Amino acid sequence: MELLRAYLKQTKIFLIAFVFAVAASAAVVCLYQLPAEAVIYMAVLWLGAGAAAFLYGYVRYRQKAQTLCLVEKAPEINLDRLDETTDEVELLYREIIRKLDGMRMGGGDRPAAFPGRDDGLLYHVGTSD
Repeated sequence: MELLRAYLKQTKIFLIAFVFAVAASAAVVCLYQLPAEAVIYMAVLWLGAGAAAFLYGYVRYRQKAQTLCLVEKAPEINLDRLDETTDEVELLYREIIRKLDGMRMGGGDRPAAFPGRDDGLLYHVGTSD
């Protein structure tokens, strides 16, 4: 249920735009004084298409969340288990993960806030030591 709420929050603007499109289409049909069955038929078609798109998006969102949970629980970060990136934001996230993994595993470029830390833990932004 929490995952569904997160998806609804992420797609809120698209849902609002979809409801507006359905209402505008119904208003146009009513202005042409077509029978009520036409308005209902059109609304059902719109809602069916919207429900199909919503379910498809939610299934993809859920699969991605489950994959990320598996990667999070893995003893080492392995980006090969993830699907191909779909946008620039996800590509940036993966680059951040690669850099953090390099700092954790190889001791690479450590941030100045953690100069003496050698315990192999993944560094958390905002920690005091």
